Amino acid sequence: MAKLHPGKPAKYPKLEDDLFVWISEKRASGHAVSRKLITNKAISLSRNKVFLASNPGIAGFKFSNKWLDAFLGRYDLGERRRTTVSQILPPNLIEIQNIFLSYIMYLRIHNKYPLKYIGNMDETPMWFDLPSNTTINQKGAKTVNICTTGHERTSFTVVLGCMADGTKLPAVCIFKLKNIPKEKFPRGIYIRVNEKRWVNEQEMLWWIETVWTSRNPFGNPRSMLVLDSFRGHIVESVKNRLKEKNTNMAVIPGAALPNCNHWMLQLIKALNPRLKIGIMIG
Repeated sequence: MAKLHPGKPAKYPKLEDDLFVWISEKRASGHAVSRKLITNKAISLSRNKVFLASNPGIAGFKFSNKWLDAFLGRYDLGERRRTTVSQILPPNLIEIQNIFLSYIMYLRIHNKYPLKYIGNMDETPMWFDLPSNTTINQKGAKTVNICTTGHERTSFTVVLGCMADGTKLPAVCIFKLKNIPKEKFPRGIYIRVNEKRWVNEQEMLWWIETVWTSRNPFGNPRSMLVLDSFRGHIVESVKNRLKEKNTNMAVIPGAALPNCNHWMLQLIKALNPRLKIGIMIG
């Protein structure tokens, strides 16, 4: 069906034809193509000596977002995003979250923890290759491929922690290696290695001694640590070590985990409404 208002014709159709061929070749190879890449390529083509000779006025042409939108429309191109299958949340999720939140508030009132002694820790995998989720591609295409280096499934674990007063605990990176690499890492980040690159029992015991305890080197006042029910978090040795450190464990119910980041943000805000903090949801 023809458009009622097709818009202005291209001022430099030869350049746009060459640009479309370049995009098609990139996509055929599986490379992601962003709006910025298209604009930069258009500028590069416009500076070609042969093209400048036949189109002297193009030297002052602005390849703006308005031009880019018109170009994409003329060639039936659009930004496409990779999609994933979302998790099915349990029907009583809100009820479970509210019960746990009430439990946390009860512990705080009963034990009178200062905000600086209420903490949360968790770990997340990070991949060595993070391919773009979006690319410019022909509209209507059923399959949109993006090539990678082959390491998009190779990962390491990052352990993060924070206190309810906004204090950030030192980050820990765990690699699947036998020995710690000799590379120079950023200051303030601990590097660990094991065969699985996971937070196992040994890594948790190390974290308690090195990271959790370091927040208060002058003693072990009553504190609370919120964490999920991952197997390495809740073994008896970890429970006993936290008990020795005068720390109460608050384990997030398994059914609440699919929406954990969102409601952990609500928990921190409930404990400290004045704290401005955001949580990245992956």
